[in-house]
Amino acid sequence: MGTALGLCLCPRRENLEMKSSAPVMLPVLAMGLAAGGLEVAIRAEHRLGMTPVELLAWLAVSAALSLLYAVTVAVFASVLALRWRFLPVAGTVLGALVFLHAALYYRFQLFLNEFLYDPRVWGGLLVIAVLSMVLGFLSGPLLKRFWAPWTLSCACLALLAVVSAFLRGSVPEPPMGRESGGPNILLVTLDTVRADSLSPYGAQVDTPTAARLAREGVTFDQAIATAPLTEPSHLAIMTGLAPHHSGVISNGTDIARQPAMLSHILARAGYATGAFVSGFPLHGKYGWTQGFDVYDDDFGKMPGLHRLSLIQAWDQVALPAHTLRERSGDHVLDRALPWLERVHDQRWFLWFHLFDPHGPYEAPAPFAPSREPERGGRQLELPPYWPESQRSITDGEWLVDAYHGEVAFADYIVGRLLARVGQYGQLDDTVVVLVADHGESLTEHGYLFDHGDNLYDPSLHVPLLFRYPPVARAGLRQGCQVSTADVAPTIMELVGASDSITRDGRSLVPMLRGGPCSDQDVLATTMAGRFVKDPPVDHALRTGAYKYIDHEDSSLEDELYDLGSDPGESRNLASRFPQQATSMEQALKAGLSDSVDLRAPSTDAATTEALRALGYIE
Repeated sequence: MGTALGLCLCPRRENLEMKSSAPVMLPVLAMGLAAGGLEVAIRAEHRLGMTPVELLAWLAVSAALSLLYAVTVAVFASVLALRWRFLPVAGTVLGALVFLHAALYYRFQLFLNEFLYDPRVWGGLLVIAVLSMVLGFLSGPLLKRFWAPWTLSCACLALLAVVSAFLRGSVPEPPMGRESGGPNILLVTLDTVRADSLSPYGAQVDTPTAARLAREGVTFDQAIATAPLTEPSHLAIMTGLAPHHSGVISNGTDIARQPAMLSHILARAGYATGAFVSGFPLHGKYGWTQGFDVYDDDFGKMPGLHRLSLIQAWDQVALPAHTLRERSGDHVLDRALPWLERVHDQRWFLWFHLFDPHGPYEAPAPFAPSREPERGGRQLELPPYWPESQRSITDGEWLVDAYHGEVAFADYIVGRLLARVGQYGQLDDTVVVLVADHGESLTEHGYLFDHGDNLYDPSLHVPLLFRYPPVARAGLRQGCQVSTADVAPTIMELVGASDSITRDGRSLVPMLRGGPCSDQDVLATTMAGRFVKDPPVDHALRTGAYKYIDHEDSSLEDELYDLGSDPGESRNLASRFPQQATSMEQALKAGLSDSVDLRAPSTDAATTEALRALGYIE
């Protein structure tokens, strides 16, 4: 290859190039392979749950990209060396490889949230460039003199990188004796699914999987979320702690160490733990990986691809929010099933999260509306993060149908997952929990196809279903008010686990068995202004009969609703019944009396842009 390059570049100096170019390309290729392998070895993690085939494909792509880059630099350096003979080709390639990875790490890991004209950014990149050039020139003579040992060293380094990548990236075999006497746990969380969008709660659209769970398990008719946002609500589900006790009330927040999480509790109990999530607010960068053997938050079609430096740099140009923000349910299922295959002969805990119902609504056929939407007439005030292709839609009924189509698609995916568990003969020995983190406003209160800014029931009333034949009475419906924070304590009792942590949630096991159902007050919290400066924090207290909403913004009137006579929360009774409002306000403040300090969300550019693209930042 090097000989051919030399003949092509300089036919009149054929003999000279045959002597000098032939060995040059060997260290170039070796350096490219080593760089590609090292990047995967550094970025590989057990928790990604990658199979050997996926790791091999990741290594192949990384090596190909690195080789392409190295050979391209070598070709240009060879052309320049015909004019400037002092230019070392192999040294230039080494310096270019070092510059590429150092510069990308510096720019996109350390100073991503700064503009390019910031002196720290361009100054740092300039220093990296100078040091890389110096390295290239100083190493050039040595590489030319000792090209054979250098080539062999790089080849060995590439081989070691491959071995390291497999050691770091392969999912380890479970330790001998890692069993538990309890049931398997399948926790399915549906993002942005209001209760009345599932057929057990009266939806007109058929959701057969949810209907089956209702027939074969227990349905809670009045399950209330503790927050209308993905991250704080999921943390309440996983810990039993409401946002005012976890300190997390907004997406984009590092959740810190959370010993109350089910992943920790079930791992200690001997369970294999795996999570497969599909939305950016649950990315592992925020601390969600803790306690999980496998935490799959790779939203790319090819596992590992978007972790590579060159691809990350391309993402900054090609992706609107500079990062992948979500993936479809079938993609999540394709990643979860191989993990389930590996662990199905032991006790396992699987958290399966579907983001599909989140706007914009783009369900695949045959779940999408059969007719085309109307685009004429007065434009709807759709959320600003929706793409232009949907912002031109003026057909509200079509958008409602499209939302239900997304929910039906998610229901279908859950059905496929349950079918696989059934193939292993484990369905009746598995606690299946289906719950949503929050709902969605479908025009209620003038809030079109969005959530997060308010604490009305369309965003807080969610489905909650349990299926576990040994305990949960088939077909039972419980009408009392419960909280999504009850999920963790219920699972803990079902597996016989306990700890000393005081939780806001309570175990629902007695109600699963058919015991009396009693209302529990639920306190919900949200950042009404999301990521605006000094955002107001609103709280709501929902009893079985009333809801009281406290606005931190003093310009807004607090709200009181009689849920029995006004389930749509259309008549604010705070001024008409001041004693009831005062009583609810005092109860709310008492519930908040032991609140912890709120954790601030991340402000780096990648997080901000990704959350803005999902509508979580204004």
